[in-house]
Amino acid sequence: MRKKSVDLSIHKLNRIITNTFKRKTCMHPEAPKECSKSIINSHTISKCHFSDITRNGQIYFYNKTNLYQLEQSNGKFQPNLVGMKHASVFYGFCGKHDKELFSPIENSTFKPNIVHCFIAGYRAFSRQLYDKNCSVKLYDNIKKSGFKLNINCIAQQSAALQDVEQLDEDKLIFNKAIKEGNTDDFSFLCIEFKKIPNLMVTGFFTLGSDYKGRKICDTSSIVLKENIFSGKIIPVTQLTNKIPMTSVMYLSSRGKHYAVFCWPKTDDKTFKPILESLQRTKKSRITDALIYTALVHCENVILSPDWWESLSEEKQENLNSLAHPTTHAENIPIKITDLLNGDDPIYDDWEPIAFYSDTIDIKE
Repeated sequence: MRKKSVDLSIHKLNRIITNTFKRKTCMHPEAPKECSKSIINSHTISKCHFSDITRNGQIYFYNKTNLYQLEQSNGKFQPNLVGMKHASVFYGFCGKHDKELFSPIENSTFKPNIVHCFIAGYRAFSRQLYDKNCSVKLYDNIKKSGFKLNINCIAQQSAALQDVEQLDEDKLIFNKAIKEGNTDDFSFLCIEFKKIPNLMVTGFFTLGSDYKGRKICDTSSIVLKENIFSGKIIPVTQLTNKIPMTSVMYLSSRGKHYAVFCWPKTDDKTFKPILESLQRTKKSRITDALIYTALVHCENVILSPDWWESLSEEKQENLNSLAHPTTHAENIPIKITDLLNGDDPIYDDWEPIAFYSDTIDIKE
């Protein structure tokens, strides 16, 4: 009877999560003005940008909102083989605005310039903001459905609210660029590869340290506050500044293959030294650094079935622990510096052949 009760609870929770993350909205800055009637289920990574790594129309994808998959894998997050139409999709734009915004990089060859990098960056940013807003709503929906929120859920909802506040500041900069048709307020780094990336990703995140492990920015401080439950004075981490954030996308476009970073110019002080340290990494290890970045910092990760299945179980487990360390707590944490010491690639090598940027000092 208890097993049946647990199954029903998982089924109910999974339905709440699924429905919450299917919230339909158009995130275009002019919405709802001139929106088309339907909100489309669009890919964060366009199908044309990852179709080269599919096998029989399927890819591996980390779905961190599916409780059934978590239960089937004994509580550990791992990628699952899914059809490409189910990978990295969200209801974030109406059909009209989605086409207007993203057709320049979907219907023609991607070019390593600020305009195309900005468009890719805006797609990644929009998905991040959409997911964080859904996360805030999720805990309200769970509570309304009769489930009690424990202290961890309350803390996660508070963190999601704080994330939304941070993202709303970046939203003003992105929206201004779209309304004015001007990308002068953004910087970019684009890395071109000889080989197709076996891992595709979109994300919008912060990097506090460079690829040598050196701390670049600190947006928090330790303050003493009273614990409302115990009455004790305890040290608490508190944000003191806006968090610098960058978008990222790895993609393949008509025989060209890229990793794209794009961020507001106001954050050049943070991302210029960080991404210069990436560009100065040994070329044979840049791919491993990018794989690490994607799995540690991003939610929307797509993997080539042929590549993933060619990895040893140990390497798969190491990468899974990067993607979700809390469900792989028994593993020794991998540091970025662990991946960059040595000459031969550990997980893959897409063979970088060129770097493009309006900000980074490119070292040949």
